[in-house]
Amino acid sequence: MLIPRFTLRTYFVVCVMVALMGVVANYAWKGQTWAVALLAAVGSFVVMFVLYAAAFIGAWGFVEIALARARRRQQPTSPFATDRPAPQVLPPVRSG
Repeated sequence: MLIPRFTLRTYFVVCVMVALMGVVANYAWKGQTWAVALLAAVGSFVVMFVLYAAAFIGAWGFVEIALARARRRQQPTSPFATDRPAPQVLPPVRSG
């Protein structure tokens, strides 16, 4: 299945909405003012949705890049993670 979360009812509702928009577009082509206004409103909504989605994706990508750079810079360091022994604060004590 391509998109398993959508039911047949959802497909029918979308199909009816597209058909109704087609009827409205036909009336707009014939010069009905209300149809032109409705198509302009729906078109504006679609354009704004696409622009807001693009802005969200752009901001999300910017934050992801910034976080990746911050994670790369702040690697935890330990004095025991090197090949040399850790620096000693006190000199070793000789026994005997």
